[in-house]
Amino acid sequence: MAFEVPEAQRLAALYNLGQMNVPIEPRLMQHRKHEEKLIKNADTTKQLGVPLKVVLAHYGADVGMLKVPALIVAADQRVRADLGAEGLFRVGGAKTKMEQMLEALRANATLSEEDASTQDWTGLVKTFFRDLPEPLLTYRFYDSFIHAAKLPDHDDKVRAVMLLCLDLPKENLHLLVYICSLLAAVTANEVNRMSAHSLASIFANNILRPRDPGDGKRKMTPAEIQAQSSMELRNHGPSSQAVTFMILHHAELGLVPDDVQYMASQFEEDEAATLYKQLLALPAGDWYEPNMESGGLGRSASERPSKKVATKSEWTAKKKQNRHTVVDFGSFELPGHMQPIGASEAP
Repeated sequence: MAFEVPEAQRLAALYNLGQMNVPIEPRLMQHRKHEEKLIKNADTTKQLGVPLKVVLAHYGADVGMLKVPALIVAADQRVRADLGAEGLFRVGGAKTKMEQMLEALRANATLSEEDASTQDWTGLVKTFFRDLPEPLLTYRFYDSFIHAAKLPDHDDKVRAVMLLCLDLPKENLHLLVYICSLLAAVTANEVNRMSAHSLASIFANNILRPRDPGDGKRKMTPAEIQAQSSMELRNHGPSSQAVTFMILHHAELGLVPDDVQYMASQFEEDEAATLYKQLLALPAGDWYEPNMESGGLGRSASERPSKKVATKSEWTAKKKQNRHTVVDFGSFELPGHMQPIGASEAP
């Protein structure tokens, strides 16, 4: 059985992110339709350049409670067998061999770990992530991860990044857990001279990218390309820091903090699913912010969180005033530490 974070815990994670003023992009209908179209029209014989769900459906491998692309599993085995190689993921492979491996994949051939050097395999891994139609950490959470990495308190940064990971799609979370475990193994070997920060700097642009202005439906103009490049360059530091946290805390990825689990337990399963879907469908904007008017801790932990979501007319009024919409989840006086419990079956 594959590991999956329950919706109630995802909902509680979002509440905590709201309390930390971490913005979340709404899951808009136009984006959902675009994703569905990509999946429907994907070439199922390909392992590169197609949505992750498609790769997993046809070339997935079960590793414990995770399901990940078989290609990444083969690369993982090759890299772990040669962890002392200097400059892992930094030193590029042979161009000719890389082209042969890519051509073999396009021809639906199966690659074994002995087919190429370690550097060729690490190059293929970076190509896999770079060519995903949507980055591993998703377009929706680009601004969220950047904002989380800019929080003033170090512990808050780590907590926000880990909570955001809980709300990734199941397929993305599985692969994130798997690749960060490999990257952590690379950093643990001092011979290869690759630190967590060095690896994060390499991987950040491959797994955390902003959505382009055309949503992939049209070519960007030269001005848009320049603006996009400038933004990525400006945010490279925060994005690298977010990925660094994921590598250093890889064993906690997918584990739900005890205070978040407690908050989630206050919801009934069906109402949590309903409210979570309502939140994902809210109109464009900064989505929601915590309701701090009551002082933040105005309700006791025994009270059930409010199920109220703003109506369409309320949203319209807020939009006219150019203000954020407030969704009141209720407030809980709970500990803020990161002791992972309950989801310990995740690797």
